[in-house]
Amino acid sequence: MNGYVYFIAVDVYFPANFNLNPPQSGYINAELWRTDGTSGGTTKVKEINPGTTGLTADAFPFSTTNFLVFNNKLYFTATDGTNGMELWVSDGTSANTIMLKNIDTAGDGSPSNLYAHNGFVYFSADDNAANGREVWRTDGTPLGTVLVKDINPGGPNSSPSNFTSLDATHLLF
Repeated sequence: MNGYVYFIAVDVYFPANFNLNPPQSGYINAELWRTDGTSGGTTKVKEINPGTTGLTADAFPFSTTNFLVFNNKLYFTATDGTNGMELWVSDGTSANTIMLKNIDTAGDGSPSNLYAHNGFVYFSADDNAANGREVWRTDGTPLGTVLVKDINPGGPNSSPSNFTSLDATHLLF
C-alpha cells in the first residue's frame, strides 16, 4: 500500500537471568510495521498494545482473511490490551491507525473473513450479545462500522464465512 509492505514484527524480552521456575517477567510485543525495502524505511506503524502482548499469535493469526488492503487503507484485527480483539484500520501512519469499533464490549469481537465488496469491507464478528457471530461491514470509519443483519435471531451464530462476490451487487457467504 502506497509503496510499502506491511507486516507483523515481534520483540521478545526476557531478563538475562530468566527462569521459568519461579516464573519471571518478560514480554512479547508484536506490532504492525511497514517497509519500503530499506533499513531506513522500515518503521513501526503504531504501538497498539504497548509493552505487553501487542498483536500476539492469538490476536493476529497471520491470516490473509484478517489483513486486507482496500481503498488505500489497511484493515486488520488487533487488541490494544483494554478492548478485546477488534477491527482496526490504518493509512500507514500512527495517527490514523485506529480501532474502528469495539464490537464486543465485554470481550473479543474477533472479526474475521475480511472481504472487500461494492465499496465496503465485509466481515464476520461476534458482539457476544443478542446477535452472536453475524455479518458486519465498514466504510472505514467508526460510525460506518455496522451489523448488516442478525441472520439467526436470538443469540445463536449464523457464522458467515468464505465471502465472495457473485457480481457487483451480490455478496455470497
